Amino acid sequence: MTTKVALLALVILFIAVALWKLGTKRKAEGKAPISSGASFPPGLADRNVPVPPVPFGYKTGWFAVRSTDVKALAQALQLQDLQPANWQYGIWHSVESDDYAVFVSPPVNGWMLAVGTPILFEADEHATQRMIELSRQFGEVQFFASMRTSEAYAWARAKDGRLIRRFYEGDGTRSEAGPLTEEERELGQKFFDAASPEAKDPGYWKRKDLSRLDEDYVLKIAGKWSVDPTKLNELGLAPALGIVGKPSGSYPPSPRRTRRH
Repeated sequence: MTTKVALLALVILFIAVALWKLGTKRKAEGKAPISSGASFPPGLADRNVPVPPVPFGYKTGWFAVRSTDVKALAQALQLQDLQPANWQYGIWHSVESDDYAVFVSPPVNGWMLAVGTPILFEADEHATQRMIELSRQFGEVQFFASMRTSEAYAWARAKDGRLIRRFYEGDGTRSEAGPLTEEERELGQKFFDAASPEAKDPGYWKRKDLSRLDEDYVLKIAGKWSVDPTKLNELGLAPALGIVGKPSGSYPPSPRRTRRH
């Protein structure tokens, strides 16, 4: 009886070690961990499986870069531990999870989109400076961010190392640089400004000629300047792979929890 118990324990140990090794191998290959009853979309289960574009755009930050060189952009962004990744895997790990990663998308009609929480967390001057530096190499780069829970919104544009336009609102303050672009004038919206002297006047927040700034406006600007990422699945693009990587020390450090709710 003792011999049978010992043999059974040895078999269980062997199976456990085999599963651990298989799980480690799958993680290194960018595949989902083994889990009983778990169901993963093909692209999330294996990052090397090309899938069509996955929309994003809410509660995150991203760069739009006029280029088709995915590897060059990942390197220019100073990303580390670069791995090929499809849209499902890249968007999940850069936007939806707590992984604190950046996904550099495959080309989208002449543009590439670099998205992730690390970019959102430097939405102040740091992202603007990074955008300007990137534009020295790639010609034109745009930056967008929105986080409705903290009422923070931004859009900016740079060409050949020169800032063309920047709008940022967050923490109750607003800052702008450069004149309104043609696309902004076409949209024709004027926004309430809590920091303006008029905001103290009775009836200010009931004015009909002003509207509240929101993330949908950021997406409208993105669509007019380059690409509206919430409509990626409507463009008929073929399945392809981009690159996912970890931010270098030039980005803000990861907080304990990054997922947005």
